[in-house]
Amino acid sequence: MANERIMVVEDEWVIADDIQRSLRNLGYTVSSLAAYGDKAVQKAEEDKPDLILMDIVLKGEMDGIEAANQIRSRFNIPIIYLTAYDNNATLERAKITEPFGYMIKPFKERELHTTIEMALFKHKIEIKLKEKSNEIEKINKELGDFVYIVSHDLKEPLFAIEGYAKRLAGKYADKLDEKGKRYINRINANVEIMSKRIYEIMEVMKSGTVKYDFVNNDIRAIINDAVRELESKIKNNRIKLIIQDDLPTVNCDSKRIKNVFLNLASNAIKFIGNDNQKEIKIGCSNGGDCYKFFVEDTGIGIQPEHREHIFKIFTRLKHVEAEGTGVGLAIVKKIVELHKGKVWVESPVKDNRGTRFCFTIPVLGKLE
Repeated sequence: MANERIMVVEDEWVIADDIQRSLRNLGYTVSSLAAYGDKAVQKAEEDKPDLILMDIVLKGEMDGIEAANQIRSRFNIPIIYLTAYDNNATLERAKITEPFGYMIKPFKERELHTTIEMALFKHKIEIKLKEKSNEIEKINKELGDFVYIVSHDLKEPLFAIEGYAKRLAGKYADKLDEKGKRYINRINANVEIMSKRIYEIMEVMKSGTVKYDFVNNDIRAIINDAVRELESKIKNNRIKLIIQDDLPTVNCDSKRIKNVFLNLASNAIKFIGNDNQKEIKIGCSNGGDCYKFFVEDTGIGIQPEHREHIFKIFTRLKHVEAEGTGVGLAIVKKIVELHKGKVWVESPVKDNRGTRFCFTIPVLGKLE
């Protein structure tokens, strides 16, 4: 057994001495004793014990819960509460400080041992998770910096290629035959595609790194705002748009969720097909713990073999001619996941046609 150092905060010296003896019997080292909350904070800073056994009711102005709150926030030392008062009010106060255990006095040595070992184990896991989280955060930042630098470096030669192509087309127009002009057009088209890909890579990166502003938003207003940007496409394609009336107010980032609806509706327009009756429905149902939103179309549908891949970056349906580079759905997935939701596709919907994209947002912060 490792010789962990434990501090005891107890204002009844008889009980403190008994706990000290039990700890030594169990193989622990008692780093120090304290009878007052302010002294406990001071000794925690000086001794840096592996764990603290904290009596809740202490003499003086600072009780055990207030002392624990300071110690936990300043020194990240795990704390087990000791109390003779088993009541809900005390328990609720204690919970706020995220203790690693809660023991009712008097307790047995075996019970004390088990609680301490579980607390120490939990704290070690917590430290490892924090280290991993910091490591992942660092990697994500480095990846973001790398993508930004590479994207910036790729733009420079693209601008040069575009410039030289324009000069060729302008200065040597009379010397180029139809094939030569076609080649220059292809160069310009591919420069445009590459520029869009660079831009959209940056958009995917931004969707996962920007700070989200979670407030209660009227989803109907967000959808109307998104649809307004697609108004001409909807009209030109003669699409009937149906938006559900009774849409909820949801705790979300309005700009990002607008981006989700914009991408899904735009996707529906791209693959609506050439049928006479073209229709897109946008709505929501309440699934208890979450709202389930959907954007449904009467388009060509998505075959089962493609459903698992469409949310990956740059994935497109190869057999369909449509504008775009396949980044929109990757952005949708990232935004929805950062809202603690999930996204999926259901297709075909009816008569081997149609696609329904669904995503969830938890019912948190819902206005009554």
